[in-house]
Formats: sequence, structure tokens, C-alpha cells
Amino acid sequence: MNYKLQITIVALVVTTLALGPPLVMNQSAEAASHVKCEDEKGKTHTWISGCKDGWYNWDVCGVGPSEGDKGQYAEGYAAGWKKGQQHNPDRTGC
Repeated sequence: MNYKLQITIVALVVTTLALGPPLVMNQSAEAASHVKCEDEKGKTHTWISGCKDGWYNWDVCGVGPSEGDKGQYAEGYAAGWKKGQQHNPDRTGC
């Protein structure tokens, strides 16, 4: 009985060592691609607000600034819209 327990423990340790690093590396790469709007360096509060709205609304047709809108909010909204598309590839959006 003690021998079976030791073999099981060794097998678990070997499996953890073999599979652990690739899983951690994959999660790190995934986390790096999910830059939040508020993590953008040098952006104004207005830009960040537009980015959050764009990300949230990216697949809701007809929501957002008008086509002629310019400024920080509109720029942030466009960036957020793009982030929404990138992070939801299985959905089509508008």
C-alpha cells in the first residue's frame, strides 16, 4: 500500500512539472493581450470613459458617438470598440 502511494505521488509531481510551465506561459500571454482601458498610459478620463463604453457596446448596433464626432471620447470609443471585437472573435458584432 505504501509503495502505491509513493508511485502516485511521484506521478503527480512529474505531471505537474511537465504541464505546469506551458499552462503558466499561456495564461501570461493571454493576460498581456487583455489590456484594460484604464491601463492605457497617458489617456484622459474622457478617453478612458469612451473606451469602456465602446468595449461594452461593440456588438450593439447604433450605440455610440455619431460618425462626425471627434475628440477624446470618440477616439476612446473607437479603441474600445476594436478591443471588444478582438476579445470576442466568435461574435459577429454589427
